[in-house]
Amino acid sequence: MNFKKQLKKVTAITLVLSGFLIPASAFATERAIHDFRYTFKHQLTIGYNKATTSKLKVKPKTTSWGSSQYLIKIYDGNGKLINHNYVNRSNEKEFSYSVTKGKTYGVEFWKSTDEKYIKGTGVRTY
Repeated sequence: MNFKKQLKKVTAITLVLSGFLIPASAFATERAIHDFRYTFKHQLTIGYNKATTSKLKVKPKTTSWGSSQYLIKIYDGNGKLINHNYVNRSNEKEFSYSVTKGKTYGVEFWKSTDEKYIKGTGVRTY
């Protein structure tokens, strides 16, 4: 008798949790979110990923400005530059780029070679 009650409780809890976890995992597969840290003098490849939506968003948060500005460059899967934005203290925000869902895109940071470092964290959303 005690075993049957425990089995019913476990079954009920499993069903309730499944109702929460399945939608959460489905949402997680709709878009890819990649956190990153950066420290660079001249160039840094943040990464190449397949787009899961039609917008690629890059949101940097620079904590140490060794230089006055840097570039965010967006490349297609073949390494061809398709877009870029200058980033400085006054316009640091989330940058959004139109991309084709299912294709691969890369994000790189570039700045002049002045021997100074730029450091920070960021988020890429595909």
